[in-house]
Amino acid sequence: MTRLRPVAHLAIYVFVLCVQGTCCSAFSLHIHNAPNLRRQSSSTTRLYQASESATSFDKGDAISDERLLDEELANTIESVYDGLSLDQLSESFAANVSYFYLRDELQLPDETLWRITYEAESALGMTAATIRNKIDCLKTSLDMSDEDIRLIIGKQPTILHLSAEKNIATTILFLVRALDMGKSELRSIVCAVPAVLCYSKDNLKSKINFFIDVMGFTTAEARSLFLLEPNLLRAGVISGLMPHLRFLKLDLMISDDSVLRCIVQKQPRILLYSLDANLVPKLIVYCISMLGMSASQVEKLLLAYPEFLGYDLELHILPITNQFIQDLDMSAYEFSVLILKFPRVISYSLSKIKRILGYLRYEIGLVGLDLKRVVNAWPPIFALSQANLEGKVHSLRQAFVLSPEELQRVLVTKPTLLRYNFEKSLQPKIDYLRYSFGGDNALLREAIIKLPTLLGYSLDKRIKPRMEAMLYHEIDPRRITVALPMRDEYFTSWLNRQSGRNKWIQSAIVLYNPKDEARIMHWTRSRKGRESTSSGTGTLAGGSIEIIVSRAASTCATSFTITSDNRTLSSASDARGVQVAGSKFQSLMPSLMNMSQQDLQVEVVFSRPAFRQGGTLVGSVRVTRDDTNNASIIPPRNLIKSLDFCVMGRCRLDPRWHNVKEYQDAQLVAKKSLIWGMDHDKNSVCFWATQPIDLMEYQERTVGRWDDVKPKPILLEEGDETNVSVAEEISLEDHQLAFTFQANLPVSLPHSMQGTSCRYYYAVVIKLLLRSQKNARWIQTPFLVLTKHPDFDHIADDDSASLRKFRLAPCQAVVHSSGLPCFVTAAELHHPGGTLTVNQHGASQFSNVRRDDPKHLQTMRVADPSGEPVCILTLLGASVMHPGSRVKLTFDFPLTKDWVPCHQVCACLQGEEIAIRRDGSCKRSRSYLFSTAHEYFDPKCIERVTLELLLPLDAPCSIKTDVVAISIRCLVDISVEQPGKEGDFQNLRLEIPCEVTHSVAAYERTDDDARLRDNLSIDELLGDGNGEQLDKDPTNPASFQNVGISEELKILSMHMAESCGLRPRPSRQFEI
Repeated sequence: MTRLRPVAHLAIYVFVLCVQGTCCSAFSLHIHNAPNLRRQSSSTTRLYQASESATSFDKGDAISDERLLDEELANTIESVYDGLSLDQLSESFAANVSYFYLRDELQLPDETLWRITYEAESALGMTAATIRNKIDCLKTSLDMSDEDIRLIIGKQPTILHLSAEKNIATTILFLVRALDMGKSELRSIVCAVPAVLCYSKDNLKSKINFFIDVMGFTTAEARSLFLLEPNLLRAGVISGLMPHLRFLKLDLMISDDSVLRCIVQKQPRILLYSLDANLVPKLIVYCISMLGMSASQVEKLLLAYPEFLGYDLELHILPITNQFIQDLDMSAYEFSVLILKFPRVISYSLSKIKRILGYLRYEIGLVGLDLKRVVNAWPPIFALSQANLEGKVHSLRQAFVLSPEELQRVLVTKPTLLRYNFEKSLQPKIDYLRYSFGGDNALLREAIIKLPTLLGYSLDKRIKPRMEAMLYHEIDPRRITVALPMRDEYFTSWLNRQSGRNKWIQSAIVLYNPKDEARIMHWTRSRKGRESTSSGTGTLAGGSIEIIVSRAASTCATSFTITSDNRTLSSASDARGVQVAGSKFQSLMPSLMNMSQQDLQVEVVFSRPAFRQGGTLVGSVRVTRDDTNNASIIPPRNLIKSLDFCVMGRCRLDPRWHNVKEYQDAQLVAKKSLIWGMDHDKNSVCFWATQPIDLMEYQERTVGRWDDVKPKPILLEEGDETNVSVAEEISLEDHQLAFTFQANLPVSLPHSMQGTSCRYYYAVVIKLLLRSQKNARWIQTPFLVLTKHPDFDHIADDDSASLRKFRLAPCQAVVHSSGLPCFVTAAELHHPGGTLTVNQHGASQFSNVRRDDPKHLQTMRVADPSGEPVCILTLLGASVMHPGSRVKLTFDFPLTKDWVPCHQVCACLQGEEIAIRRDGSCKRSRSYLFSTAHEYFDPKCIERVTLELLLPLDAPCSIKTDVVAISIRCLVDISVEQPGKEGDFQNLRLEIPCEVTHSVAAYERTDDDARLRDNLSIDELLGDGNGEQLDKDPTNPASFQNVGISEELKILSMHMAESCGLRPRPSRQFEI
């Protein structure tokens, strides 16, 4: 019987052969789970019983005789498998065991078999026919290959547990009918997410109904959605999809279902991202809290680039944000605008962004605001490769021979030139413009530098049509820089005006005899002719003129001579020949063109760059002609019929926040009171203006003529080259018509501001009507109104500026065409060059703070709600600020037990703009976050903490009117421990209102000890002793009051003297 013992072991080995290739533990696993491995045949059953007996013997069961067991097992094997060899026995088992089918026929790798062993071990107990039936069902229903089968079993081994008829076939049929899918589409979903076959029919139906019934997708859209992101079928409706939908609708306020569907279609994974780890930090904390985006802007960002949610916040998004904010000195709002304009800037690596910024800064030389402007104007510059960017910049530089400064100007003015392909887009435009300029590269270069946007227009739709129209009307092609940016209707009227000017020249002057085929031609249409001489006479505006034009055939040169009353007014020549007689005629003969009355220039000059509330607006109006030869045919006064003047304050309302029609009643009064008739913005409301006056009705001042009051020459030592003579003979009234005006600005006027809901602006409006024209010409010159001076103690009256009530104010003017506004000395007129002006009020961080003023320096004791002291807070410069100033906060913490421990202090400067409607309702139109600062510290060792906040230079000033209110405040947050509760904290919040005003300029500052002297007013000087003013005609020059504006008049006089050529420009001047 000893020979039978190996046979018993052989039987056990044959039985366990189905799990060969696995670890030793698999042997005991299948032996102890032998009921799962029983076969249907009786022979297999008897073999199992024999092996079970052998196994129980190996376990140490009490059997009296081993030889009896070996003999019984051997007899069983011989009776069941009589005459079979070991190989034959192995093949018989392999044909019916699923393990061998999976390994040999499907060729599953060992990793997949191990995964099946641990995740779906019962599948190894199934017959090969059962497993083959399931695999055949998948292949037949979905046209799957063996590779697809290996893929889905490797991802989801539990799919082998499913029934072919009850589970797999039913699920496939349901998905095909519910989503109207084809085999290939469903196969792609199953290959991507095999777990979809493991869900019940009700589970899948609830998910499909969520997208179709709840979100409103069509069946085709839902099918496309699942094909794009199959993992949506794995998300739970209650635990996953519904919370994401509530977040998008309620937290982000995306109320439009169509917008929501569009976002999900672009990025279906937005329904799968974690709310706490992804969506809330990126959309709520980063976009809304950090960048200050509104919910609508976040919605716009998701519509434009939802892939933004796929980037890591800490490792990718925040470093890029810090790069723009710190390196380019951008505010959070500016960076949010950049992201909304080009969201894909987040997709580029930080190293690429640094390389592009480094090239623009160090290679091209863009710094500060220029670099920021290029990035803001065209953010896709970061999409260019380094080589592509360098190639485009090099092509621009070489095409126009640009210097570094000129290249910077071109790129800053038109950064989008870098988006075009130079050879395909820019080069054809350059070639056409060069041809239009007669091949003159210098003129082309001058035009591009003057208007870099010239190359941004379409060649066929814009440049060619307008250039051809200009050449047809014989207009200088260099005027393309003026004509190209115009809209079509403006270009047509401008073209007609220019064409009419050239026709006037042709009709007033006989240039050539038509028999000689000589005519006015454009200078680009050069045509040689024979030698000729022509002359003509004519009358214009009461003056007689004679023009002689000579042309030499050999040199192709043309000379012009203009005479009037036996005086030679102008003589010029041009080597280009007769072709200059068209558009070049004006540049060669300015005196002739000045007679056309259309070339009168109206210049408005102010004495200061800006004016304060409660101050006096002082300025000059000059109507001049460009007389380079100091020879005038007709004085400007004889050409003007009327010259109406007024100062206007207007408010432009944004229709999104205000109903402009509600303020039309006040505009009816304004239209009756003002020189209305000009084109104005329909959303603008005039709330204040000066009484309109016709300056032509005012009398000319007889005193102060330049010939009478001009200063004597400055005589130094004999032979000194610096001797200055002012004995130049000139008649100012022949060249100009000059006025000086003044108007008091009420302290209740709102200062100039540009907000979101409205905009306050001021301008001097002039209506010029010439004698030979029917249509008036309007000139508007804007000026700034600043907040009142800090030393101005006047209290505004109750009748403050309001859009509901139009107010008129007086205005004074004086005519002084023959002289300057006031007397100037020779030393003032000829200021020595190379001087150094020292300003005693130097720049400092807290220059607006006065130590003796309690509103600039505040000290307070901070306590918690229970009254326990926390710290001593000292604020410097918080109550009254101006853009560019700083706030300094000092926290003192006495190290005593009576004071509550403090662990953190935070501070920020924030503001808001409130739109106030006619009915009194208010709505916030914009929020500001200017500066933040915080500090963590240990209360056991820190006694003082100092924070500093900076108000940006572009921050708005405080304002409160009937349509808008802008307020700025300093918020302080202190984190302290709760008394008696160690480890529990509470926050103490302190809000300090700040009044933001415009900064005081150097010329406005006075010494602290200076005292204002009491001067008699003009009313008292002109009174009759009883306080009554003598009645004077406002058109009389004697009625113009110059008390208190002598310095302003001196500034205007110096400017007018320089414009008239009475004062040489200083060679060099410094200012500190």
